[in-house]
Amino acid sequence: MTDPHPSFPNPVITEALCELHVRGDDRGDTWPTDLVGEFYRAMQPDYDKLESLPELGVEVSLSDAGLNQRIMAPRTRFRFRHAERPLAVHLASGIVSVNVLAPY
Repeated sequence: MTDPHPSFPNPVITEALCELHVRGDDRGDTWPTDLVGEFYRAMQPDYDKLESLPELGVEVSLSDAGLNQRIMAPRTRFRFRHAERPLAVHLASGIVSVNVLAPY
């Protein structure tokens, strides 16, 4: 028998994720607009909770000219939560991420 995984009252890591960015074509399109619906149908048996999350990003870059900031265009990220386990999958234009939430 293996020892149970340790847990801590104030864990340092609250979420672990792997995020993949997909580069779009020349027009900036990364995938078809109906992909979210198809993805939801495929995920629904295990990931039955779907949330729409508005997202606004800021791009920060450093160059010889100094620090540059740019506000990104707003977009929507969809979060699929697992029915029983602390897992979530996020889907946005050009981005897929798999998240493991506390408790691990």
